[in-house]
Amino acid sequence: MRFPRSRAQADAAPPPPVPVAAPPHTITTAGLGPEPHDTFLHLGRTRAPATLSRLGAAFGLDAAQAESLAVLLDQSAAPRPYRHIDVGGRIRYFGHSCLVLQTPGGAVVTDPFISADGDADDRYDLDDLPDFIDLVLVTHGHRDPIVLETLLQLRGRIGTIVVPRSLRTPETPSTGRYLSRLGFPVVEAADYDEFAFPGGRVVATPFLGERGTPDLRGESTYWVELAGRSAFIGADSSGLDPSPYRCIRRHLGTTDYAFLAVGCDNAPPAWLHHPLLTRGRGTGDTHTHRAPDWSAGQAAAIMTELGAGQVYVHPVGARPRPAHLMSTIHPADPRQVQQIDGFMTWCADHGITAGHLLHQQEWCW
Repeated sequence: MRFPRSRAQADAAPPPPVPVAAPPHTITTAGLGPEPHDTFLHLGRTRAPATLSRLGAAFGLDAAQAESLAVLLDQSAAPRPYRHIDVGGRIRYFGHSCLVLQTPGGAVVTDPFISADGDADDRYDLDDLPDFIDLVLVTHGHRDPIVLETLLQLRGRIGTIVVPRSLRTPETPSTGRYLSRLGFPVVEAADYDEFAFPGGRVVATPFLGERGTPDLRGESTYWVELAGRSAFIGADSSGLDPSPYRCIRRHLGTTDYAFLAVGCDNAPPAWLHHPLLTRGRGTGDTHTHRAPDWSAGQAAAIMTELGAGQVYVHPVGARPRPAHLMSTIHPADPRQVQQIDGFMTWCADHGITAGHLLHQQEWCW
């Protein structure tokens, strides 16, 4: 086994996982101009560089510049002692739509949006992550699944980022090309592409989003198998059409765990982009954006097709922390609460273990 992974092992930059079937499309940045500077790609494999002098030398800083930079850096890193496991499998809920799925030798992170606040006692943070992350799974190209303030701190510790294949031409900007240009190792996945990691595999599965129509940047749900169990990562899946989930079950079987997001109202777009506006907001800018209602019936349709033994839902924007990325409003939306309660009742009536995620949670076997 490769557990526990040391920082020295993480420094070795192991090769990306090899697709088991249906090879994904590797993203390149050919023709896009100079590649990202080596400084950004090789500055270290942990949250912070070893010394300030190393940063100063890498960026050519003088003494005054280095002194100004010093106030922005942590003096030491303090990773948690239980960030790895010795046996079996583990899933941890880090908040929003971020899950960390682990075996003794490998780790997968979904839609990484992770707090850096080590003083919070109701959620995991960056110090709870394993030393090395084999796969980061991005479900779609919105602001909340792709949070650079998290990804930039993890860049040296990530083996591969898996993103949905763009529905546009290869020359058109996409989520994969965007992340690749920032120096991340990226592959695009089509439906049922597979990726191996130590102790398990990931399968990209179909995504029917909140609006029921595909996003040209690409969307994907994921099926993760680890340590003899499986988890369906449903993100903002919609149950408007049950056929994609019927296909998933036919190809992959029933899943042990399902994780679904619950939508909510968004604030007017001008609220989020106000600092960039050159003119005052007009009356047409004050309307809210609301995706079609997430309903208990839609979630029940997904569960009926998947046949999952356990399901956990997390309401998008119910915590204040992601508000600056999503401009969500009405976090205590009574419609949202009512539908979640109705879904919990449906699950209880059908013998399915269900939960409503707000704080950190862990599943071990």
